[in-house]
Amino acid sequence: FDYVPSAVQKRFFPTVRVDYNLTAAHRLAFTYRYNDFNSTPDFLNSAESRWPDFPNLAGQVSGRWMYQASIRSTLGRNIVNEFRVGQTDATGLGTYFGEGVDASQFNCTGIGCQAAGGQGWNFAFPSIGTTLTGATAYNGQSSSVAAQQSVENTTTWLKGAHSISFGGSWARFDTRQ
Repeated sequence: FDYVPSAVQKRFFPTVRVDYNLTAAHRLAFTYRYNDFNSTPDFLNSAESRWPDFPNLAGQVSGRWMYQASIRSTLGRNIVNEFRVGQTDATGLGTYFGEGVDASQFNCTGIGCQAAGGQGWNFAFPSIGTTLTGATAYNGQSSSVAAQQSVENTTTWLKGAHSISFGGSWARFDTRQ
């Protein structure tokens, strides 16, 4: 049996970009983006009901943002320098999986209720290495945020038909749950 469950999704990704010539030799660029995502059920992570009207399903909520700024400078006739800085992070819980999952999805009666002591269960056949598709689509909630900061600088020297580039970068990554 196959069926196509319905869902409601809201995706909002506003982006702003500004380019500005500070002088003839210096150009500033700035980009900001916010990602707001809300999907119930969460088809991307297989959190939709396993069968029509089964009570267990989950959603996904995500609020993330990023910015990047750079200054590109022409230093004389044959040297170009580019300095970049950027950061990504999230609002609230970052990406939150399992939105809406609670005990009522397991402590229930009727079709699709598959509970033993308030915990979902599935049929398993370890001797043949398989399980049957159970009524439980999602059994818990989780969230994560991976924030990143970066700073980079690159200088390019042009000499005839040749170019030499050198520079460095620094990055910091923080994860929290």
